[in-house]
Amino acid sequence: MKIGYARVSTQDQSLEAQVELLRNSGCDTVYQEKVGAMKDRPELDRLLETIRSGDIVVICKLDRLGRSIRHLLKLVDILRLKSVELISLKDNIDTTTSHGRFMFNILASVAEFEREMISERTKSTLQHLKDKGIKLGRPQWLSDESKARAKQAKKLRKLNHTVKFICDELNISRRTCYKYLNY
Repeated sequence: MKIGYARVSTQDQSLEAQVELLRNSGCDTVYQEKVGAMKDRPELDRLLETIRSGDIVVICKLDRLGRSIRHLLKLVDILRLKSVELISLKDNIDTTTSHGRFMFNILASVAEFEREMISERTKSTLQHLKDKGIKLGRPQWLSDESKARAKQAKKLRKLNHTVKFICDELNISRRTCYKYLNY
């Protein structure tokens, strides 16, 4: 049995084109939902509960099914364990064939490689900036008065005064005191 799954991200979008494509490809049932990829998807959960061995899940595009490559691979593993195949119409992926399984695995590998390369480049850039002494993140800003209070707080702390004493002495909150001591 062919079972379709259609999803759009917002309530404003229409499922009509996906549903029509899925019905034209021979789907008897089409699960539909209008939710973002990162939210719970009850219709997808229902689909996964009702599929049986020998069924074929049909989608229009891979991004309609999985949140990420990792999530998509997890869903495909669930389908495989249940002896259910996957067809993605617009991505030309059909896991009912050895060629389709091969193409899906290549696609997944390329996406995983791309994600790892982005991560490596980001880490490299951050390290390069750090090595150059460039501080990242929100710049710290203290007024001249606050800087003077921070110096006072540090002097009092070196004299072994408690944080409570420093707060009372400088008329500052505990949080501000720790901020000054770490400045």
